Amino acid sequence: MNKTLLYVIIAVVVIGGVGFFLMNQPVSTNTDQATPQSLKELLASQNPQQCAFDQSTEGAAATGKVFVSNGKMRGDFTSLVNNQGVESHMIVRDNTAYVWSSLANQGFKMSTENMMNGTTTSVDMNQRFDYTCSGWTEDSTAFTLPTTITFSDMSAMMDQMMVSSSATVNQCGLCDKIPDAAAKAQCRTSLNCK
Repeated sequence: MNKTLLYVIIAVVVIGGVGFFLMNQPVSTNTDQATPQSLKELLASQNPQQCAFDQSTEGAAATGKVFVSNGKMRGDFTSLVNNQGVESHMIVRDNTAYVWSSLANQGFKMSTENMMNGTTTSVDMNQRFDYTCSGWTEDSTAFTLPTTITFSDMSAMMDQMMVSSSATVNQCGLCDKIPDAAAKAQCRTSLNCK
């Protein structure tokens, strides 16, 4: 009887110890299967992780890796369109997104607010791809901007275009005040008024 009670106590302690150990392990972000996610969703993730995707359509293919940690993201992508390979990169940090490619030593930077709502970029942050993700220990150098790329402020360029567009609209209004029909038409044509 004492041996049976001793075995039961040992079994309970072992099972309890294993259960306690398993319950206190960090949740793994490893996934064996690809999960549809957007870059916006990955950026919002609380877990540092690296994710890969491979997307192919007729005439085009893209692969990439994305690294996210603490509101920062780095994406390295390779695209093949009409047998032409292009490497592109993106770093998101400090509420600013930086985008560049292997085609030039120039890139663009824009506010993440404008990028998230799609007003200043062709990068669709809401487009879902099948990402395969795993845990990642942050490497701060992944979020270091390249020194060989000159970044132009796309948000400022868009603001300037809006000002220019408003000025053209105002000038078109001035053309409408010209009493001579031929002169009014010439004025509107020269300003590309609609």
